[in-house]
Amino acid sequence: MRQVGIFGKRKSGKSALMYALTKYKMANETQYSTMEIGGVEKIMLVDTMGVDVEQSTAEKSAESIEVALVLISNDSFELELAWISKLKRIGAKIIAMCGRKTSTLGNNCDYFINIGVEKEACTLGLAPTASTTATLAMGDAIAMALMNEKKFTSQDFALFHPGGALGRKLLLTVGDVMHSGEDNPIVKIGATVRDALFEMTEKGLGAVSIVNADNKFVGIVTDGIIRRALEKDLNFIDEPVEHIMFKDALIIRAEKLAAEALSVMEKHKPRPITVLPVVDADKNPVGIIHLTDLLRQGVV
Repeated sequence: MRQVGIFGKRKSGKSALMYALTKYKMANETQYSTMEIGGVEKIMLVDTMGVDVEQSTAEKSAESIEVALVLISNDSFELELAWISKLKRIGAKIIAMCGRKTSTLGNNCDYFINIGVEKEACTLGLAPTASTTATLAMGDAIAMALMNEKKFTSQDFALFHPGGALGRKLLLTVGDVMHSGEDNPIVKIGATVRDALFEMTEKGLGAVSIVNADNKFVGIVTDGIIRRALEKDLNFIDEPVEHIMFKDALIIRAEKLAAEALSVMEKHKPRPITVLPVVDADKNPVGIIHLTDLLRQGVV
């Protein structure tokens, strides 16, 4: 496994970078953490002790490093430059993002990326402003170029970042969040509206799927349908449920993405809906999904 080392003086941001990449807790010793570079390969990330520590273990760690990230401050970097020499001796490639090709760092790197700016945006000319923006922009450009080169897709992103918001949107399916089995509210044609209301109340989802004698989905009754029926006639409660059910209900398949279910709910006209029956290829009702399920999973 390729080892990537993070080198720099103490308090130069090494551990913070390690934590940002791997969520590995900081400590006062050399740390190793495996991480996946999406679409590229798995690597061993090595957070070394500061190069300014006497008899630093960073020098021992460097023996197995193939790629080095050297964090350099803008004040004094003699130690970092000394480490660049050591890293070059063991064959590690050095890519420098630097403002001047004629600088010591620029002259001693294998690859030079120019991020020079004419002047800082700071009116005093003291705080790094334009230069930090240029560094960030170049880093983004490199990342996008690598994504294009490796044909990195949104599905790849979700695979390597399953815990993030994008991962949830691209990996979570309707089947993962739907209410199924005993939690799936269903009544058959011929049952009364009262029966449907009791089933709806017991399951607490504000809707019930209606099936025919072959257990195929044929419609839906929601709490909204019942409220509107109450405005017209109080005697409907003992009528067959098919008299008030909505026959052209929107449905979705369990293998569809949860994000697609959310889109279907939001785009319904004349107003968005909050429940969506889930059926299989033969229109058997296998579940139901509620907007609050998507909210809890962070899909919204």
